[in-house]
Amino acid sequence: MVVIRESELERYPDWSSIFRNKNPVYLEVGIGNGEFLEWIAQNNPDKNFVGVEVSRDYFKKAVNRILKARLKNVRLICTEGAKALCKYFSEESLSGLYLNFPDPWAKKKQSSRRLVNDFFPWLLQSRLKLEGTFVMVTDYEPYAIEVVENFEKCKAFAPLWKEGPLVYKLENYYQTKYARKWLSLGKNLYYIGFKKVKGLAIPKEVLKFYPLLEISKEDPLPLAVIESKETNLEKVFQGLKEGILWKSGNQVIKVLNKFTGKDSILLDTVISEGSFRQRVFVTIAPHRDGLIIKFHDATNPEPTRGAHRLVALLCKEILSLLPASKVVQHQCKKGIWQEVF
Repeated sequence: MVVIRESELERYPDWSSIFRNKNPVYLEVGIGNGEFLEWIAQNNPDKNFVGVEVSRDYFKKAVNRILKARLKNVRLICTEGAKALCKYFSEESLSGLYLNFPDPWAKKKQSSRRLVNDFFPWLLQSRLKLEGTFVMVTDYEPYAIEVVENFEKCKAFAPLWKEGPLVYKLENYYQTKYARKWLSLGKNLYYIGFKKVKGLAIPKEVLKFYPLLEISKEDPLPLAVIESKETNLEKVFQGLKEGILWKSGNQVIKVLNKFTGKDSILLDTVISEGSFRQRVFVTIAPHRDGLIIKFHDATNPEPTRGAHRLVALLCKEILSLLPASKVVQHQCKKGIWQEVF
C-alpha cells in the first residue's frame, strides 16, 4: 500500500516494518504532485521515502504518479508537515528532510504561518539522525535568508556544503516543472542545506509550540465522571457557555456550538496550542454515577495539554451548574487539573 491513512497509523510507527526493510528513511514535506518524490525514489532504490501533503487535490495527483511508477520505496500520508514530524517520526529516526518550494506566506500578517520558523530547527534536530540532512529550495529570497538565520541559531546544525548554507545552484538536484519555469524567466532559486552535527535537548518553548511532542503512545484521552443525583441535561445544556473558555498567549480553547439530543449533549470545540489546532467534539452523557464527559471518537482527537484542560474546564462549569455534584473519576493531567481547580 502506497497510501497510509492517519487513522491506520499509530504514533511513532515502526517504519522498517512498514517498508519491510531497514533502509534509511527520508521525508519530503509538501510533495505537490509528487514529481520530485518520484525522481528521488527512482534514483535511490536503497532508501525509503515518506511524502506528506496537506492539499487533497495535490495528494491525489501524487498518489497516481507514484502508483504509475510502481515505486516500492515510497509511502504517502495526507497530513501537515509539522504534525507528521511530531507524531509519526520518533527521535533520531530520519536520515533527511526535503522541502521544495514551501508557501512563503509573503504578506507580513501571514509570515507566522511559515513551516520553517524559529522553533522548526529544534523540532527537526530531534527527529534527524546524526549527520541527517535538511535541504530546502525556494524562489523567495527573504524566506531563504530567514530560514538560514533560524537554523544558525540552533547549534545542532552546520552548513551542508563547503560554500555555506545558501547556494544559488545545486548540481544533480532535480528541477521540478515549477523550478524550470522560474529559471526560464531568468529568476533565482535559493537552496538551503544543513546537517545535524549534534543532538540537543528541546527547549520548553518549542515543546509548547509543538504540543504533539509531549504525547506518548501510552497517553489516554482525558475524560471525567461527575457524581450527581441531578442529571438534568437540559439544565446543563442551557448553562454551558459558548465562546472562549480559556486563553493564554497563543493558546485558546473555545466552544463553537452546542447541540442537545434526548440522551446527550454534543459540544463542537476548537483547541489551539502553538502551531497545532484541532477541532473536536465533546459529549456529555448520563453515566451510572451521574454524567461522563469525554471526546467523541469521530473527530480523532489528540490528548494534548489543551485537550486535558478542556475537559477540566467543562467539569468545573458543570459543577457550578449542579451544586450537589462532585468529580469521582478523571483522566486529566495532574498539573492541569490543579491549575483549573
